[in-house]
Amino acid sequence: MLPQTILPFKLEISDEKLTARAGLALVAESAEGYGLRLDFEKHLPRPGSNRGHEAWTFGRAVLLMLHGGGRTMEDMRTLMADEALREALGLDVPSPDALRGWLHRLGRDGGEAGMQTINRKLVKRILKKSRVRRHTLDIDATFVEAHKKEAAMSYHMEPGYYPMLGWLAEEELCVRHEFRAGNVSPSTDNAGFIERCRASLPEGHRIKLVRSDAAGYQAEVLRTCRAHRMDFLIRAPMNERIQREALALNNDAWTELPGDLGPGQIAETVTGVADFDAAVRLVVIRRPKQEELFAAAEFDRDTHRYFALVTSLTCNAPDVVRCYNVRAQAENCIKELKIGYAMERMPCGDFAANAVWLGLGVLAYNLGQAIKLFVLGKQWTWHNVATLRWRLYHTAARLVRHAGAVILKLSAAAVEIFDTLTRARVTVHKLDLLDDTA
Repeated sequence: MLPQTILPFKLEISDEKLTARAGLALVAESAEGYGLRLDFEKHLPRPGSNRGHEAWTFGRAVLLMLHGGGRTMEDMRTLMADEALREALGLDVPSPDALRGWLHRLGRDGGEAGMQTINRKLVKRILKKSRVRRHTLDIDATFVEAHKKEAAMSYHMEPGYYPMLGWLAEEELCVRHEFRAGNVSPSTDNAGFIERCRASLPEGHRIKLVRSDAAGYQAEVLRTCRAHRMDFLIRAPMNERIQREALALNNDAWTELPGDLGPGQIAETVTGVADFDAAVRLVVIRRPKQEELFAAAEFDRDTHRYFALVTSLTCNAPDVVRCYNVRAQAENCIKELKIGYAMERMPCGDFAANAVWLGLGVLAYNLGQAIKLFVLGKQWTWHNVATLRWRLYHTAARLVRHAGAVILKLSAAAVEIFDTLTRARVTVHKLDLLDDTA
């Protein structure tokens, strides 16, 4: 006897080969079109025995899992159970234990460097289709809490990791990632990181502007920008010098902020940065604060809150603030990487294995950007990966074999998705991105 239920439908088992993720075929095809199979084969170690999986077997399965919404290595089992998708793509899905072992082996064999190389090549191929040649670089570190064996305590008083990320703002691509321990300050080696981001760009591309929060307020960063003729726009910490110079500005120096920048006033002067041999432009914003928040210190007794930026830009002060505010998009990119592509947690107790995992996450993110920008087209550009899953990737289909062909049959009601996938597959086929120098 059937149990009583609220809604009047029944559940039955079908022996047909069905998938709820037919749209992931586009991710698999795009990964091939952007040359990731060749890069994995070239830049990552081969298996130690004839019975081992190739690196691309692991890489492709992880990329599909992350795009499909998987968040842990155990979610590989969902792909393993999707017989229709596996058969359509010729997909070999390793077990979670095999994946964990591969991450550990790859970490020991310098896999993070290999992942950096693969990501650099992917970014180069994506930029080959872009009209942008002069880029804005946003650098930022992000904390990943992890109660793991090798995780170090951060200044948040939580254990974890503090990877550094470099973003090309115009295309929202992660040009470089570096996995760091939780006790490494976000201000560590920022100048060197900028140099490495700059070196990751393909020929014909350059960084025109470097933006950073207060972690980038360093003389070495300013020297690096000056040496390579890059403008800088950096949040200045409200240290004693900046406070003194802000309070020294007379009333005539302040003008009202434009309405789009909110209530407050803006002024500018010049300041010095310790160990830097030239004065730099200082833009100061002050906003009213509530009386109950006043503190006892002289600076805090002022009726305003102060924010400051140092910059080499020559545009007017409100435009400097607008330009800095756009940096908030880098925070959204980090959110997409961590929440959209499951990099808010690390799966392993081993530091080097987690560095490889982050590299896979960055590859998944950049591949997703490439699909939105140059495969699906303009109408998809502003969607995050969660929307792509809901509207495209999680499309039901039935696997059919006919006259030697493998066919994924979509519902007649999904004709719009059918047209989108058909056009996108043709676009991938015509990418023509690969070359010997990539």
